[in-house]
Amino acid sequence: MAHGSSHCETLGREAVIRFAQQLAGQAAKGMLTPADIDRELAAWIEPSLMLRRVCRQAFEDCRQGNAETPSRRWHVLERALVRRFEHMLRGHEHGTPLVSRRMLLGLTFAVTKLLGAEQFSRRAGEARDIVADYIGPNGSSGHTDMPPEAFADPRMRMLVNHTLMALARCFDDFPRQLAEFIRLINRRLSPPQPAAWDRDWTMTRRIMLLVMEALYADLRDEMERYGAQEIRIRYGADAPDILTSFLAALDQAMRLADRPWLLKALG
Repeated sequence: MAHGSSHCETLGREAVIRFAQQLAGQAAKGMLTPADIDRELAAWIEPSLMLRRVCRQAFEDCRQGNAETPSRRWHVLERALVRRFEHMLRGHEHGTPLVSRRMLLGLTFAVTKLLGAEQFSRRAGEARDIVADYIGPNGSSGHTDMPPEAFADPRMRMLVNHTLMALARCFDDFPRQLAEFIRLINRRLSPPQPAAWDRDWTMTRRIMLLVMEALYADLRDEMERYGAQEIRIRYGADAPDILTSFLAALDQAMRLADRPWLLKALG
């Protein structure tokens, strides 16, 4: 995956060197004024193919390298998380979805804030590494999107669950942290389209509870199916207590919420 980025670095360095050489050539003829520099810069960037003519090979390598490393463009971990509640992005029988795609950027922001940028970046890197295993020897998966097989990889499932366990550890005060999580999501909603159904949409507590229920359904199933000992082996010594406490707080919040609305929303 470093292939594309190294050629981009080469292209950038080549461009700067060539422009500096051009300036030096002009400076040798006499003093350069700011107006002269502006004029030289305009002459350098005005022809749209100038950079390509001067650095053709680096340009092509950069373009090809980036095209062949799509996992760099994917927000892989975020997509894997979103798959847990993607049915809420579609709506029932062509009805209005519960969740707007505008919240996806906010979800990444909120999870990063709670886990810390370093931990989130490390886990995101692990997700990209899993995807890389599904990319062919020339760096191309044959997919324009993330390889679907990567979602089904058991390692991806475990990575998502490890990420959710790390998130659960941040919810020592569930009501307070839930409110903060919602606030963070709403701070980073993507801009709406003018006539879109979700132009006034915001994340609410009721919807967030449903999203949390969907996110943690697999971990809940693991706990019920395999018990505390297996959860401890998979996710750490404190994991059974953390998960039990988190799910109990989530269940209590669901009970206190507008239950008829929740049941209807769950379909």
